[in-house]
Amino acid sequence: MVTVIHKFRKASTPQPGRVLMPRTRAMLLRFPGLISGGFVWNRPSGLIVDENGEIPVAPAAEMTRSIQWTLLGVVVGAAAAVVAIRVRRRRYRGFAASLRRGELGAAARSLPQTLRRLPFRMVD
Repeated sequence: MVTVIHKFRKASTPQPGRVLMPRTRAMLLRFPGLISGGFVWNRPSGLIVDENGEIPVAPAAEMTRSIQWTLLGVVVGAAAAVVAIRVRRRRYRGFAASLRRGELGAAARSLPQTLRRLPFRMVD
């Protein structure tokens, strides 16, 4: 079960006529059947500024979320690079192995495909 809670913290008055109240958002993830425990994610949601009766909400900058997306991108990019390298090595090993075994016919059949995979400058 997922529950989202908005909490308002203690208000402060840095100047006369202005009241600042931080607002946070908590997301609770609890699993059915468990009496206690689960995951809790707290993050700042914004700042409520009460200035002479006007109440605008200033959103909070979330550096944590930006850092999380950056780290996720780095991990996914590294995983894709590892998979691409492994696939490329496996294809090359198949061609080289057929040459070592003396299967000239199989090597000749796979040569055009291997040449297509080479960088363009090397083919000319």
